[in-house]
Amino acid sequence: MTRLGFTPTTYGALISLNGVLVVLCELPLTTITRRFPVRRVLAAGYLLVGTGFALNLVARTVPQLAVCVVMFTCGEMLAMPVASAFVSNLAPVHLRGRYMGMFGLNSALALVIAPGIGLQLLAWNPAVLWAGCGVMAMIGAVIISMEFRTQREGLERIGTD
Repeated sequence: MTRLGFTPTTYGALISLNGVLVVLCELPLTTITRRFPVRRVLAAGYLLVGTGFALNLVARTVPQLAVCVVMFTCGEMLAMPVASAFVSNLAPVHLRGRYMGMFGLNSALALVIAPGIGLQLLAWNPAVLWAGCGVMAMIGAVIISMEFRTQREGLERIGTD
């Protein structure tokens, strides 16, 4: 946003839009999405997050940047509430704590490592960063959409969908 000539106040307003949308919309949206298969909700959430970030490639005005924020926030509101429950449901009951611990550890590591990598990519080539976000989201959506089989009590579907 600095490269586009916007002030920190403009950045703060756009990021605040994320918080406002989450507070106002996440619970109502979750009551709607819980009717759908979890994998599809997660995939749609990932695609929206990735699309919102990838649109930063072309966004040049405050309204365009606001569209980016709304898109990635909608994806966040779709994916985040069900992600923990999905991981918990994947785990055998006696390993649920380990699964959730690894899920939390991976999330925390991503929050620590990704900003440094992202800032390096942004400095080197912003297009690589934003396009990479979109591509990674597509890969995540494809992977979460796949159904894997397990030997637990014969072959049964994993997950809640």
